[in-house]
Amino acid sequence: MDERLLSRLRCPLCHSSLSLKDQILMCSGCQETYSIYNKIPRLLKLTEIQSYWQNYFDERIEKKGDSLAANSYLNQGHFRLLQQTVLKVTGNIKDLMIIDVGCGTGHFSFPLVTDNYLVGLDLSHKMLQAAQAKGFHPIQASALEPPLADNSFDLVLANSIIQCLADAEKFLAELVRICIPRGRIIISAFNSQNIFFRILHHLEPERKPSLFLHPLKKIIKLLSKQKVGILGIYLLFYPLKFKKKFINFRKLQSIFLFLASSFVIEAKKIDSSFSSDAK
Repeated sequence: MDERLLSRLRCPLCHSSLSLKDQILMCSGCQETYSIYNKIPRLLKLTEIQSYWQNYFDERIEKKGDSLAANSYLNQGHFRLLQQTVLKVTGNIKDLMIIDVGCGTGHFSFPLVTDNYLVGLDLSHKMLQAAQAKGFHPIQASALEPPLADNSFDLVLANSIIQCLADAEKFLAELVRICIPRGRIIISAFNSQNIFFRILHHLEPERKPSLFLHPLKKIIKLLSKQKVGILGIYLLFYPLKFKKKFINFRKLQSIFLFLASSFVIEAKKIDSSFSSDAK
């Protein structure tokens, strides 16, 4: 296993460092062991809801293969608009430690692989194998309990995953925890206030898996509790392929929130404390 990744891995139970011996990861604290399968460390104990999502995404890649379609919640057009927006916000970056939380097959962030060190975290081992083939350093783990050291990544990406999680506050706190001070966090999700999406979700509840549609206002409020600064809020309007940037959430007009299909939040960790954990 790559030493840069191993040095950042932590036991999901006690958060102690891990050592590698004979393709087994052992915790230096509680002595728990974790397996490595197809060069992918498995650092999780599945809950009922996690098993549901793992099976859901395993089935998607089995049916659709290593494709963009396997990663799309709505459709491929919406996926591309979201990807283009996030990559534009990310900018021209190089030599950064990046993690894509909920990376799927890696289709979303793979353009960043060439010039950066890109870690992919996901529940689905099958999707992680596809991401691994694209140059990702994969970890099979829970997004609510990422087995990673504090202050480990320059850039934290979380695309369309918060809507799969009931506990948005814990998830956001974990994203901030693993981000370095002054590092960036980029989050995207469906817009719960979109009037058409709400009607569709109500009329066809079985069409998609159960989602937790956290309002943009709620996510902004939760992020403010985590000592991060909001650099920009981007509302996306699909299928119009139109997007609009806001700096101040208070200036968002209701009409935009009713019509936006999804949003992207760019934040910066401003907490000055720094742990030696991930040096």
